[in-house]
Amino acid sequence: MKSYPILYALLSVLLASGSTAIARDNSVTTINLDKRTAIATAIAWTGQSPDHGWTYPQATGSMRPTLDECSILLLERASARDLKEGDIVCYTRAPDGSGKETIVHRAVAIASNGYIYMAGDNNRYADGWIAPVRICWRVTQIIQTPSRL
Repeated sequence: MKSYPILYALLSVLLASGSTAIARDNSVTTINLDKRTAIATAIAWTGQSPDHGWTYPQATGSMRPTLDECSILLLERASARDLKEGDIVCYTRAPDGSGKETIVHRAVAIASNGYIYMAGDNNRYADGWIAPVRICWRVTQIIQTPSRL
């Protein structure tokens, strides 16, 4: 794996400071960056660990105003055990946890059996109870950019 020490340093500075606004539940910090810096930050984040990734949400509006199509989401691998109510989570669309297509919504409640009640912030209806096997990522940082990448 290539090492990007300058990008790691940039990531540390950007995630610790900068233009910051706290999301509605205080679980995830949002920073505003230009596209070039946002991509560099996402690459640096992903390079830190195999358990890190990044993506951008689909333009459905289901998580507005917290997320929109100009957001970049920094992710960390997570299981249902790692979650707390209010976390923004990626879970697989397939009921058995297979496949790569995911949904990004909020964990509204967590049952003692590990099932998570999921809902989009801007959806009229909740997704319902999601099996623990479907959980794959937790959003750790939201980067807002001026336009879609």
